[in-house]
Amino acid sequence: MLRSFDRTLAFGVWLARFLWGHTTHAFSSSPDAFSLSAYQQARASETAHALDGSRFHLQVLIVDTDNQIGRIAEGLIARVAEYNDGMFILFPTSATFVGSSNKSNKNENRMVSYAEQDATAPENAVQVCRSLGLDMHRSSADGIAFDESYLDGYDLVLTTTDTLRNKILGSLSFNSQQYYGPKLRLLSEFLSMDFIMASSRKRTSSNETFDNSKADKEGTNTQDVVMGMLDGELQDRVLPFLPRLAESQLSSSNLFAHEPSVHEPRMALNQKGAAVPNRNAWPETEAALILAAAGITRFCLDTIETQMKVAFNVLLQNYFKHLDWTWEEAEETLRMGSSGVVGYFSPKQRRVQWEEHMVELQRQLEDEKAQK
Repeated sequence: MLRSFDRTLAFGVWLARFLWGHTTHAFSSSPDAFSLSAYQQARASETAHALDGSRFHLQVLIVDTDNQIGRIAEGLIARVAEYNDGMFILFPTSATFVGSSNKSNKNENRMVSYAEQDATAPENAVQVCRSLGLDMHRSSADGIAFDESYLDGYDLVLTTTDTLRNKILGSLSFNSQQYYGPKLRLLSEFLSMDFIMASSRKRTSSNETFDNSKADKEGTNTQDVVMGMLDGELQDRVLPFLPRLAESQLSSSNLFAHEPSVHEPRMALNQKGAAVPNRNAWPETEAALILAAAGITRFCLDTIETQMKVAFNVLLQNYFKHLDWTWEEAEETLRMGSSGVVGYFSPKQRRVQWEEHMVELQRQLEDEKAQK
């Protein structure tokens, strides 16, 4: 009789998260050496380690201070997720951090009822959402106030500035800071190719249509992958600003400080009369939000897929320890054992992974035989 596979998914997810948490370090063998790339990968690994993909979906919260940037980012993530068949995998929401209106209160980070503020969607933000083709029901909804309980209610919480992230962390105890820190990240961190691709550098998008020749300079393969998450219209909005955004040349505080506007052109004339990207203005912020939405989508989908692959490999290793299996028998066994893990992959994907496992098993058995 076959044993139940009920615990396999949980173990596989735990194993993936454990490996992420123990294999990436920001420091080289020299104690004085520091790598920004490795540091970003380490932070991403911590975040992936903190996420649980066993529910096959992730809830993402974007927190701002103006009731504008968050709702635009929320709509963009929803659009990018839908374009990449992730509409029922990623569920973005936005909220606004509202500090205490009582200056005499010792706790400056106290969160107050949003009824004390104007929750109406700002017209500028609504116009930008409309110009981007975002869901207007979502974009025009009244805003909500961030509450500390949301740190438990959402898988991933992203702030628009480092100052805001520090305020939220500063309202927590030390132990809570250590626990929630990996899932409380900056929105701008998802502009880093090293951060985005830390979960998996093998997964490919079915919508990778980005023509890199259109960019101002040749990008990396990871840039191509992330840009491939966007449809043509969104790609065109990002392209003029891609080199500077991808190189993380801007701080999050400056990047998301511009007022949403549909009237500022993406290109402007410099002193020599040449058309250049309209930097340090809303068009650059908009491009950053679009690229970050692609990065968030990519990171989350990769995280879930990688955890599922680990869980599936656990199944293969635990139950297929000899070569006397046909694919039909194996498929039936897998379906009976863990429909959750197995159902994540298509029949073709399952068979490919099973065949790879059997080839590796045959090699191991032959090696053991030769050593006797």
